[in-house]
Amino acid sequence: MSASINMPIHPPPHNHAGVRCRHGHGYFDDEGMTPKQRSEAEKRVIEELGGLFCDCGKFFAGKYAKTNLTRHLREQNTRYLCFYCQSEFARPGNLHNHLLEKHPGLECAHCRTVPQPAPRRFKCPECPRTFHTMDDMLRHLHTKHRHDR
Repeated sequence: MSASINMPIHPPPHNHAGVRCRHGHGYFDDEGMTPKQRSEAEKRVIEELGGLFCDCGKFFAGKYAKTNLTRHLREQNTRYLCFYCQSEFARPGNLHNHLLEKHPGLECAHCRTVPQPAPRRFKCPECPRTFHTMDDMLRHLHTKHRHDR
């Protein structure tokens, strides 16, 4: 027996059945669904509505709608706070970059390390620029030093 699912998927912070869609599409009851049924229902909803809605009102469309919504929900509930200036960040890498730029040489309160910039081991043979990866250096060579122009 297949149920018709007509509303965006709103992953709740805790499990509760019968989530009411604020767009008037009825109920989405995932309690009795197997993981495969839920995945198929989510795909149908994305196809019918063009994406997924978060409770905050943000809409996620496209091939990675579910992945982007999941990341968005995780980032809404997780904050990384700068110990020195109280700036908030959704991702630890953003806090790391902030510490490098705004508080160089100071220890991260979360991991107790002093952030260091990644080494730039790849030098352009045509100019003084250096790069973190070989791919970045090759891209630079191709775009900035093309000799076949």
